[in-house]
Amino acid sequence: MTSSPAYTTDSLASKWSSTSIFPINLKISNDFSATESSAISEAADSWSSAVNNTVQFFNISNENLDNKKNLASYEDSTFGIYKVYTWPESLPGTALAVTQISGLQKSSFIEITHADILLNYDYFSFTTDSSWGYDLQTVVVHEMGHFLGLSLIHISEPTRRTPIAY
Repeated sequence: MTSSPAYTTDSLASKWSSTSIFPINLKISNDFSATESSAISEAADSWSSAVNNTVQFFNISNENLDNKKNLASYEDSTFGIYKVYTWPESLPGTALAVTQISGLQKSSFIEITHADILLNYDYFSFTTDSSWGYDLQTVVVHEMGHFLGLSLIHISEPTRRTPIAY
């Protein structure tokens, strides 16, 4: 069976082609402060800690990442975490963050070829301490789960008023 390019859908699982991709070189935009970068690094470390450090999932580094003009422009050679100050209209405004995954559609899953984490700084405030805002580290841990291939499907109640991370 041949593979064809596709984006993840609600009905298909996603996964990386092999564990040899790990550790993934994940770049943090220089838009993040030192304390935000530290929180993101700690989020990455928590994934390895969860498996008693038998796998290092991420190598984290800061980089001067280009501002993107649209969602398609994120699909490049860089796996990144971005502060998005102008949230795309095509994404739910209630999303604290989105992990954008693309890949090749196989028979019953999407083989991930690229992923990025977009944090919604347009509508929300994030914190790295006990001040007001959404806890950045917690949101990033959640999004890194999607980045690693955990389900992209969220169950939300129609009357839910609290923003959720996608």
